[in-house]
Amino acid sequence: MAYLGIRALFATQLLALSGCLSPTLPLPPPDAPTSVTENTSNPPGTEADARHWLVRGGSTAGAVVLIRNAATGRIFGVEDANFDGRYTIAVEADACDLAEVWEVVGDVSSTRTEFLIVPTLNSVADETNCAQP
Repeated sequence: MAYLGIRALFATQLLALSGCLSPTLPLPPPDAPTSVTENTSNPPGTEADARHWLVRGGSTAGAVVLIRNAATGRIFGVEDANFDGRYTIAVEADACDLAEVWEVVGDVSSTRTEFLIVPTLNSVADETNCAQP
C-alpha cells in the first residue's frame, strides 16, 4: 500500500515538473471579423446620432475580445462566457473607420488584427465606398 502512495506522489511531481518545463505559447491574433453589419437600432447607453455596427468573428474559447476604433480611440469588448469561440460586439464607428481586434486569455494578450468598419459577409469586406490612399 505504501508503495502505491509513493508511486502516485512521484507521478504527480513528475507531471507538475513537466508542466513547468513546457514553454508558454503565444496567443495567436484573431482573424479579421467574418461579419460586420450596420445596426440600425440604437443600443442602450449610446449616442443617438452615432452609427453602430455588429462585429462578429471567431476567437479563442473563453477569451475576452476587444475592438478599438482607431479614429476615436474607443474600445468595445465582450467575454466569451459560453466558451464557444465566437463573439459579437456592438461598435460605435463611421463606415470605413480603421479598427483593430485582439483577445486576452488570463494575463496573456494577442497581437492585433486590423480591419475596416465596412459591411462584411462571409469574411468578404465591401470597401468600395472607402477612399483609396
